[in-house]
Amino acid sequence: MVLKAVSLFFIASILLVSCSNQSEELSDEATEKIDVKYLFTLKCASCHGSDGKLGAAGAKDLSSSILTDIELKKILTEGKNGMPSFGSSLSLEEQNEIIKFVKTLRK
Repeated sequence: MVLKAVSLFFIASILLVSCSNQSEELSDEATEKIDVKYLFTLKCASCHGSDGKLGAAGAKDLSSSILTDIELKKILTEGKNGMPSFGSSLSLEEQNEIIKFVKTLRK
């Protein structure tokens, strides 16, 4: 009887540990995915607007942009005119996701 109880306790412990590790893996995967709309809102929307058309403080209308990925990346990382540089505050992956997002705002 004691052996059965110990075996059940051991099996239950293994199940609990495996479930907790699995949820940690899922949370890590969730944090790795970039929420580009949030990032755009945080870094860009105050001047460009949520739809890219605002143009506050001389910001360009992103919906009519014809810039290439290379040109967009240069402006994003180095800044231009009144736009600050985001090269050191955004990871390469975040920069690429913002460039993809900006292109979705085009007419």
